[in-house]
Amino acid sequence: MSRRDPVAPDLVIVGAARSGTSFLSATLAHHPQIDAGSVKEPNFYSSRWDDGRDWYDALFEPRERGLLRVDGSVSYTYPQHPLALERVRDANPDAQIVYTVREPLARLVSHYQLFRHYYGRDDWGSLGEAIERSPMFLGAGDYAHWLGRLDELFPVEQILVVPFPATTKDVGPTTDLLLSRMGLPPAEAGLQAPTFRNEVRDFRFPGLRSVHRTLQKSRVYPAVRSAVGADRLRRVRQAVTRPTSLPSRDAELATLSSAQRQHVEQQSEVAKQAVTEWLRDQDARLGMDWSSVWAAHAGT
Repeated sequence: MSRRDPVAPDLVIVGAARSGTSFLSATLAHHPQIDAGSVKEPNFYSSRWDDGRDWYDALFEPRERGLLRVDGSVSYTYPQHPLALERVRDANPDAQIVYTVREPLARLVSHYQLFRHYYGRDDWGSLGEAIERSPMFLGAGDYAHWLGRLDELFPVEQILVVPFPATTKDVGPTTDLLLSRMGLPPAEAGLQAPTFRNEVRDFRFPGLRSVHRTLQKSRVYPAVRSAVGADRLRRVRQAVTRPTSLPSRDAELATLSSAQRQHVEQQSEVAKQAVTEWLRDQDARLGMDWSSVWAAHAGT
């Protein structure tokens, strides 16, 4: 029998950031036998490791209720947390692992804009400057590296790589497949992707941004989220923020130096090829056709 930590999750959505993980997690959470925790991204096996197992366990319902746990922390495939995936493996070698992928340049720009415009990281400046300041933006989209790392740590039968359209436009078959892999019957959630999209929005009152950031980083945030409820918190977020106009992808990429642009484009091609090869093998094993979905989405 495999060794596992009783508090460990049964399914982990490990990334990639800005690739539809929020909607996928929310859809799974509406299954009566799924416990997605009081926060979608607890980040326990990455940045919250020192908070301890008891803190992590308290984010979920008691195990005796027979619920399967889902952890949707995309930081587990951030380069600044190189031990995260190994910690997940050590905690539960039998965990089902989901890795979602999006066209690399679109993912990069979306990731940067979330931090720069929603979280208010003005100090990171332009996309070109942010890339120099933090390895997170390019590192989170290094699909070739993370697919290789997942392959080293988990049996291929436990890994599911999901192209972006299958986490947003056509999530039903994806969730049914994941539920089946966990031994659960399908369930109709009836959710709409825009409701759960973690889009970049402006706060109506500037001071709320710092309050929001402080609350999310605090130890009381899970308790607040549990008491208020995830759906009500989404409605509050909609009420205190408003849509914003963001620079286009081309405008953001124009801030890169010629050397940066060359590096980004080369990494993008390597990343797309790594996903293409993985999905080709995955399709053959599972009798699917996500390769064509990826090709249409990523332009391969």
